[in-house]
Amino acid sequence: MLCFFVLLALIGSFSFAFAGEREDLLADHITLKLMTWENYYAGASFADNLEVFQAFAENQNVTLEWELASSSRYSEVLQTRLAAAIDLPDIINCAPVQPAAYGLSGVIIPLEGLINEVNAPNYTAFLVDHPIMSLLQTSPDGHQYSFSGYVGKGEMLGGGYGLVLRGDWLERLGLAVPTTTDELYDVLKAFKEQDANGNGDPDDEIPFSDGYSKLNVLAISFGCGYRAGNFDVDDEGNLYFCCSSEQYREFLRYVNKLYSEQLIDPEFATTDDDQVEAKEAQNIIGGRFSLWIDEVPFSEQMIQSADPDGYYAMLNPLTGPDGTQGVIYSSGMLDNAMCISKDCKYPERAMSFLDYSIFNDYATICNNCGSEHTCWEYTDDGSIAFTDYVMNNPDGLSPMEAIRSTGGYHTMTFVLYAEGRKLMNSVNDRIVGYIDSMAPYVVDRLEYSPSTDQEAARISELNRDISVLVDEMRLLFMTGEADLDADWDTYIETLNSLGLPEYTALYQGKYDRVNK
Repeated sequence: MLCFFVLLALIGSFSFAFAGEREDLLADHITLKLMTWENYYAGASFADNLEVFQAFAENQNVTLEWELASSSRYSEVLQTRLAAAIDLPDIINCAPVQPAAYGLSGVIIPLEGLINEVNAPNYTAFLVDHPIMSLLQTSPDGHQYSFSGYVGKGEMLGGGYGLVLRGDWLERLGLAVPTTTDELYDVLKAFKEQDANGNGDPDDEIPFSDGYSKLNVLAISFGCGYRAGNFDVDDEGNLYFCCSSEQYREFLRYVNKLYSEQLIDPEFATTDDDQVEAKEAQNIIGGRFSLWIDEVPFSEQMIQSADPDGYYAMLNPLTGPDGTQGVIYSSGMLDNAMCISKDCKYPERAMSFLDYSIFNDYATICNNCGSEHTCWEYTDDGSIAFTDYVMNNPDGLSPMEAIRSTGGYHTMTFVLYAEGRKLMNSVNDRIVGYIDSMAPYVVDRLEYSPSTDQEAARISELNRDISVLVDEMRLLFMTGEADLDADWDTYIETLNSLGLPEYTALYQGKYDRVNK
């Protein structure tokens, strides 16, 4: 018992010591310059000293300056700046590039020497619950060059994605929400043949529409897991390419059946969101291939411009013809990569800012939900509640626009706050019901270690030809221009000739470094 109290005393003394060191670290006011792409809400630039980042700056005793570019130009601007390597900002969002490559050249600095209880107490604590993060962010040369957010199963429970169907059409035709791919086919056929929109014209309905790349959410029900990008893994831990599997062929066969019977949009190969929304506003679309829960209310606004009673019912992942249960994969480690440049004069302070702004619990709420008081308040039980500024904005802003107007849900990386995301959707009771019903289907995706320079170069080279073939043949198989029986073997042979075995082996190595 005495040893126990001695241990507690030691822990307390260490915590006190770290607290004192952090006070010393943050004592002097400094300026940090950040580079990222501009806010997605055009009405508020990050350069305007937005409330969320002002709160972070005050906590860290810094002044923030920004170097910004539009999202469409950011990759070009970033690569130009990194190539010149002159007078770089302190903190850079290196998402469009391979941070390790610029780490090896010395343009950005390794972070592991800066990660400790003084400079990064929040990240250190986060690693206890998410130990894989350390592996995922460590390059093959042993250095960590960037900080990224993470969305695992727990963080994903505040939302999800899936197929949606017109709930009012289902009611009009006396149909239940489908739970299997066979039932989905039956519903789409009824939408096509039974004047589902009730306008007296039985031929104007498009049962299903959206860009065809979103069909992967349906492929999961056929056993095409996509648990690790374009790969899945068998019980022995061996990766296989989803787009060459027999499960994938059966998925394509199903889509071809929908296409040949005019149950999906004949323009699905080239359609984009704007075109789909225009058709929603005409009240002729019965469903979409995939929407995130957050997107459902906005799509319903388009529907309701033509039919005030129109709404979407969101489907749980469907069971496939062989009994495979579809799932919802978490996002895993996010693409955004926050780095510290060689020109940063205060690397410990830059690390402290990244640690606080990404992994601190309070900052996590602000990143997801906007600024305290303006966007949300603490309730008596310690949870949060959104203000009218978010839920009933006086200027007509959507909840997401309101949050982004204060700097929340920004373009840098952060950890998803599941309860906050769920709360934002609580404006619609149906949405909350969808979130709750989807929770059992959420699983963690599989992860890879960062690529070596040689791996990245070779993967990029192989992917160029493989992805072109896969995209081309996927469409031809779906539309029936290529035959899934007569042309399949040639497709597989061509994939192999383009280097699929080597491509798979490269990803296997990246997978094994994290998972074995």
